[in-house]
Amino acid sequence: MKKEILLVAVAAGIGAGLSILVNSKITANLMTQVSELRSLVEKQSQLNADTNAQLKSELLSSIETAKAQTASVDTEQFQKEIMANPETIIKSLSKLRFEQEQIQRQVKNKLIKELQPILFDDKNDPFIGNPNGKHVVVEFIDYNCGYCKALSPTLVEFVKADPEAKVIIKEFPIFDNVPSSRYAAEMGLALFYLDSELYGEFHEKLMTIKQLDNQKIDIVLASLNIDSNALKAQLPKAEKQINAVRQLAVQLEVEGTPTVFAKDQRLSGGVTVSELLQIFKN
Repeated sequence: MKKEILLVAVAAGIGAGLSILVNSKITANLMTQVSELRSLVEKQSQLNADTNAQLKSELLSSIETAKAQTASVDTEQFQKEIMANPETIIKSLSKLRFEQEQIQRQVKNKLIKELQPILFDDKNDPFIGNPNGKHVVVEFIDYNCGYCKALSPTLVEFVKADPEAKVIIKEFPIFDNVPSSRYAAEMGLALFYLDSELYGEFHEKLMTIKQLDNQKIDIVLASLNIDSNALKAQLPKAEKQINAVRQLAVQLEVEGTPTVFAKDQRLSGGVTVSELLQIFKN
């Protein structure tokens, strides 16, 4: 019985030893495999990094080469086109300029239409011609503006030539350093509010005076037998209207005088009577 127990114990010990030995070998093998696998992964990562770097370098090189070739071809071709067909460039630039001008004109004409009520039908603006005229021209003026004085006879003739003509005067003194510009605008508006029928005479007389000053303006007013106190009473309203015209000028990008409008068009300051008549015939 003791021998059997001893044999069993020995067998168990041998089995345990064998088990430990086997497990040790398995563990060693696993560790070796893991180490080899790790080494393989590291080598593969390095290989991938090297490959990626090489591919990136080759790609960048190809891009730069393509850019250089494309630029060279485009520049050379462009130069050939210019030398062979210079009129093409001129036509293209002319077309571009024309299209830009058309777009700007359309934008400005649209703005004029949007502002028509205050531009063409502001009851606070003085006018010459038919009070109910349907052929309305608007002029932004400064009484010290030489070009305004040059245009004045044209507008007077237009009024005489067309029974439906009405010329609205936007009092727009732009010469801030010339006191008579503001004074003339204020007196003109005040006179219109006091007696609209006398405004036309006042306006035409001031347009014939080359070197305008406040004293000359007072002389013209005196010739019309105007009550000075009654005239002064209209000045606050006149000043308010001048400010309103200036705001309108900003919206319409009016920066100088004379600036003329008819229908939905902005006209040249050198417009003629025949051109004005033609506008309202169309």
